[in-house]
Amino acid sequence: AGVLYSVITGTPVRLIPNLRRELNGFAPSVVHLHLPPSWLVASLPRQRSFILVTHLHVRPTLQVHAKSMRRRLESIAMERILKASDVLIVISNWVGAAWRKAYPGIATPSRTIYNGIPLTPALRSGLDSGNASGDASGFVVGVACRLSNHKGIEEFL
Repeated sequence: AGVLYSVITGTPVRLIPNLRRELNGFAPSVVHLHLPPSWLVASLPRQRSFILVTHLHVRPTLQVHAKSMRRRLESIAMERILKASDVLIVISNWVGAAWRKAYPGIATPSRTIYNGIPLTPALRSGLDSGNASGDASGFVVGVACRLSNHKGIEEFL
């Protein structure tokens, strides 16, 4: 088993054939799209053997259904990505509801996975020892993300 890690940079015209070639040549079991750009739908093979997971970590843009042709095409492409996905990962119920409202026709199952992280015993010990009261049973929260009001962190807390 291997891991294909791609950072998408450049123009879609050059990237689409390269990404399609990588997906076909590497033959992954799972493809995880992290808030993908809408044009990425063009690089997905018509027949695929991998599980497609789309990770939605912020609400959709407010202009999802704006009147401009560009925004409408982006919205159609994103809807195709969401429909093609086997599962959607959202970081809060609030973010999931915002995507469902923006794209009401999506039946793809979603799973809420908060940005909290389990702390290793060593890290937990270091945090507890820094506790002013010396009480090792204190409540500690780890969050692995940029704090933003668009992510629904308050729901996690």
